[in-house]
Amino acid sequence: MTEKRLEGKIALITGAAQGIGKATALIFAKEGAQVIISDINDIEGNAVAQEIGGNCIKIWFVGIPGAAPYAASKAAVRNHTKTVALYCCQQGYNIRCNSVHPAAILTPMWEPMLGSGSERDTRMAEIAKEIPMHKMGTAEDVANAILFLASDESKYITGIELTVDGGILAGASASIKKQS
Repeated sequence: MTEKRLEGKIALITGAAQGIGKATALIFAKEGAQVIISDINDIEGNAVAQEIGGNCIKIWFVGIPGAAPYAASKAAVRNHTKTVALYCCQQGYNIRCNSVHPAAILTPMWEPMLGSGSERDTRMAEIAKEIPMHKMGTAEDVANAILFLASDESKYITGIELTVDGGILAGASASIKKQS
């Protein structure tokens, strides 16, 4: 029998009720991790906990009114990742700290912006043409990147920013266009 990639590991996954968080929680549980999920959405969070079963611990946090804007918090993740990574190394802790930065990932967060019917198809096509890989990513794409960073396959990786964006940050506007 093949050993599971996260056997004996414990993972805390925030925003685990849907989208990337849910996909990550499910793949981590499948790979043997004890999963602790957190989300403000009790109903969908409970459904994910039931889907995971005995391999899951639930923790619910309440949103904090007046918290820093979303964009600023995401930018802070980059420097915090590096600070924590270096601190853990200096202290001799066997803890690696990396961050994942997804973009253009088709999750429920996009639904209000995409609309429905032919309008949805048109908007998705407009978004896709600006992505070098010409498609939006899935929550599973991000979950697999996170799985790699959580596994021992990345045991010598700490303090990095892994971008999962179909090549957007590589320079979408500078990419070579296909000849007709």
